This record gives sequence, structure tokens and C-alpha cells, in this order.
Amino acid sequence: MPNVFKDPHFMTQRERWLKDSFKSEMRHHAIKNKSHLLMNDPEIDEYGYDITLEDSFTYIPIQLKTKALSSTKSSWQIRCDFFRPSFHDQFDKNLDLMIDGRPCGMHGGCGGVVLQEFDENAALHSPEGVSYYYCDFLYILSIARGFWSSNKFSQDEAKDLILGIADRHNEERFSLPRRAFLPILSPTSILDWRLHIGQYSNYTSIFLKVNRDISDNDTALRQYRFDRSSRMPRTHAADFPHYQEKY
Repeated sequence: MPNVFKDPHFMTQRERWLKDSFKSEMRHHAIKNKSHLLMNDPEIDEYGYDITLEDSFTYIPIQLKTKALSSTKSSWQIRCDFFRPSFHDQFDKNLDLMIDGRPCGMHGGCGGVVLQEFDENAALHSPEGVSYYYCDFLYILSIARGFWSSNKFSQDEAKDLILGIADRHNEERFSLPRRAFLPILSPTSILDWRLHIGQYSNYTSIFLKVNRDISDNDTALRQYRFDRSSRMPRTHAADFPHYQEKY
């Protein structure tokens, strides 16, 4: 069997296989947690995303990026309006979107960027063949606010990134560095964090606790979900079951 990861002749097939694998893991996780997850591909690539995830009338646009493990590529161009928080996220989480006295909200899709990094020397179906990384506005804002820590992307860098996005027009692009991505064990972590499918408390819940001064850490702090038994997460990636430190 040819090495699909390594042979450039299989670039298109490789991209499709990675996307199909991404969707398959999402589907399996949703069914396991009794969720009616909807996944749709956009008809045209107009706003920079490759797939939408939807559950209970909440949807997330996802942009998929792919790189080889040996590649030196270290940043990607992302549309500002795709990355900016949506009105739903701003009001639902009561986000303080002031950075150094400047408003940084505006209206966007609050999309997530998934980096799929593949090992050219791994077997096609090897679990070690693909590593996943994730980034969105809420994660960057968590770092900027000091609610979350990263050993590769500082609080000042997070603030500068958000301010840079605020200074640009909707259709303009900004550079999202590799260092800003959070290593994850599986694409299904995105369903845990953003749609609360499988794990009801996550890093976005930190905003609710801090902004509303709620001290009960045994409450999931998600007013639109029926499960109230989860505990609040800690503020470092290594303390979460679906995160990993690989740096």
C-alpha cells in the first residue's frame, strides 16, 4: 500500500481522508453521548471555514488546517470575522471584551481552527499518525485575561493578537501562530468545550465563574444545560482529561 501521508500524489486523497476521520470521530462521540450532532460542509468557501458543527441550535464553524510533522510552517492566515466572538457567545458568557481599555468584541462567527499535523512516516490508520491542535477566540481571551496559562503563548501575546484583530476589517486576515494552538487528544474535545457534548464544564465556563463571582465549584455553570453535577475545571491544560501537553 502506498504511503498516503508521504507521497505528494495522494495530497487530495489525504486531505479528504483527514476530514472524513475528523467527522467520523465527531459522529461517534456524539452518538455515544446521545447528541443529535449535525455536520455540514459550506456550499462555497466564502468565509474561510470547512465544516459547521451544530447541536441544539448552537453552531460552530470550523476551519481545518493541515501540515506535515517535518514542515517548518509556523502560522496561518485567518479571517477576522470568522474568528471574532459571536453575539451569542458575548452575551451568553457575559464576556468582558475590553483589552487595555479598548473594546475588542464586534460581531463574528466565533469559529474554531483545527490543526491536523500528520507524521509522514506513520502508517495510515496508526493512532500516532495524526496529532490535533485547536484554537479559537475564547481560548486566546482566556490567556489574555489570565484565566488560562500556556507555556508557549504568553498573556501579552494573547492581548496583542486580540487587539490586532480588533484593528482589522471583517474580511481582512491575521496571522495565527502555531504556538497559539492548544494540543488536544482528539477532535471530540471541541464538542466537549464548545457544545458541551460529553463534558459539561470546560475552559469557557471559567468566564461565567469569574464574571458572575459564583463560588460554587460543583456547579457546571452552564444555564442552558440540564446537567449540573460537573465540577469547574482547573486553569491549566494538563489538568483536563481531553487535553495534552506536547511541547
